[in-house]
Amino acid sequence: MKWIIIILLIFFNISCLKAKKSAFDTSSPSGIFLFGAVSLGNNSSNSNNPLSSSSNTSTQTVLEVKSVQIQGGGGGLQINFSIPILASTLNASSNCTGSLQISTDNFATCLAGTITSSDNTNFIFKPSQPFQTTLSYSVKVVKTVTTSANVTLNNDYIHSSSINFHPYLGVFGSAGVNVGNTSNPGQFNVIPGVAVSKDNQFLFVTDHNNNRAQRISVTGTSPSVFRASLGELIFGVALDSNENIFISFVGANRVEKLTPHPSYGGGGSVTTGLNAPRGIAVDSNNNVYIANHVATGYINRYDNNLANPIAFATGLNLVSGVAISSTGFLYAVLDGSDQVRKYDLSGNLLKTWGTNGSGNGQFISPVGIAVDKNGYVYVVDYSRCDIQKFDPDGNFILKIGTTCGSGTLQLNGPAGMAIDSDGYIYVGDQNNNRIMKFGP
Repeated sequence: MKWIIIILLIFFNISCLKAKKSAFDTSSPSGIFLFGAVSLGNNSSNSNNPLSSSSNTSTQTVLEVKSVQIQGGGGGLQINFSIPILASTLNASSNCTGSLQISTDNFATCLAGTITSSDNTNFIFKPSQPFQTTLSYSVKVVKTVTTSANVTLNNDYIHSSSINFHPYLGVFGSAGVNVGNTSNPGQFNVIPGVAVSKDNQFLFVTDHNNNRAQRISVTGTSPSVFRASLGELIFGVALDSNENIFISFVGANRVEKLTPHPSYGGGGSVTTGLNAPRGIAVDSNNNVYIANHVATGYINRYDNNLANPIAFATGLNLVSGVAISSTGFLYAVLDGSDQVRKYDLSGNLLKTWGTNGSGNGQFISPVGIAVDKNGYVYVVDYSRCDIQKFDPDGNFILKIGTTCGSGTLQLNGPAGMAIDSDGYIYVGDQNNNRIMKFGP
């Protein structure tokens, strides 16, 4: 038996790979990754055309991974994938010896688990045992298909894809009632706002019911209170490129500007045009955008001194969080409409997504939003107790969080969220009075 290892790389958008076409023909249509061991039999005349061999051929292909989700308090993994054709050949379960194998970049062998499907096209794989890691997973779903000569393989079937998801790295902070004072830094009483310093070393956190704001390292050390008041219900926080700090006081209809650490001097404030201000975002020109959380909600833009207000967007039902991407798009979450809206910085609405519900791409109470350096959008849902990740056009990618609670990988009323330039995620786990950290 003569074995030939074939690696064929051709461009995307192929309509099909014809079995009679030589695997070495570089003029063939583009778009697939085809690799693995091909059994040719003893007929040497077929040695340059393995797919036209009279014997069966065993072709290992990489399937499209549609999404990855963390499942269960133990940190289990769920992989969603699709098989447009030949679904009937898929084993009902996989124990690493069947026709389907699922592996990750930090597991040498495939994962044992079960496969389910409601339509025989879209499948869900769940491992038999949950596992955790401090590394991101690059997931690969491999299906070995035995085909006879002259079989056409659709390019949608032979498709390579991988998705990284964000490993849980721990929590810090604890609950404590310290209203309006600087006692017991590192204790919190509801966390609706989180921002990260430009050097990725410190977080700025709003301590809502304690009416104060704190600075704490990204490892949970060296906490300090830098702003305290009474009865004003501090809420949102954001930094500009100079590390000036902007804080919203939803109970006082005011936003303040403070000079950078360690002075925290008064840099001005504004009340004009504000009504229940919550989320704050700052663009690359240091303009400040403030979301006003009312039934006929709106976003106003101010200059860096909180002057010269301009109406940016109106008619936003309970708009809560705002975030701006490095490419110059503003994303807003509407708690009252269960939606995300995408704007350019001229205020033109470009995209809307989301409906009410518990499925992927649906929301129940979206209150926080953040954008990473690659433009991916993260939506924090208070009532679902999870975070959903989307591409810049609103296509669902993955979910962080399981059921509401206080265990590992459980959130309880999350709200504020920040992502540093290295991709680390910090979430204000509001009702657990702690900050959760996830990896890139």
